[in-house]
Amino acid sequence: ITTNRHDYVIGDIMEAFNTDMFLQETIELSKMESFQLVRMQVFNWGTYSGLHDIEVHAKGHLIIGRSGTGKSTLLDAYSLATSAPQYRNYNAASNDDKARRDARTNMCYVRGAYAKVEQDGEEVTRYLREGSTASAILLTFKSSIGEVISLLVSLVVKGQSTEKDAL
Repeated sequence: ITTNRHDYVIGDIMEAFNTDMFLQETIELSKMESFQLVRMQVFNWGTYSGLHDIEVHAKGHLIIGRSGTGKSTLLDAYSLATSAPQYRNYNAASNDDKARRDARTNMCYVRGAYAKVEQDGEEVTRYLREGSTASAILLTFKSSIGEVISLLVSLVVKGQSTEKDAL
């Protein structure tokens, strides 16, 4: 997390949110100003391979596309960076399809899950990234008085594991 006043290097972003210094600064900033998302960057997140840089216009941003083109994937990246795990609802657009919503995990996004196929009588998930890999999400917010805050989430998996605890 970077602000104009402090730099925080963190391994676990949720742990950093619970530090007294971070909370105190956030409370003080919120009294003075409001923040707006101005840029979203994803690297190897879901089916977005490589770096994708999205500038968000001050008047708003519309994400449109056909089913399966990655709209919810971007919203889930935002959710990971800004929400505690107990409040995170990946693929919230699929409220009526619990199985589809529950299938989305951090590991699926890091690996780039793109299809489920039947192989030898079993359902197998296909991934874009099968070996050691990393994903990152960077959200940049700007305040009404020009203060900039960036939230960075990075997830790394070594080897070929697809277990969620391997992150």
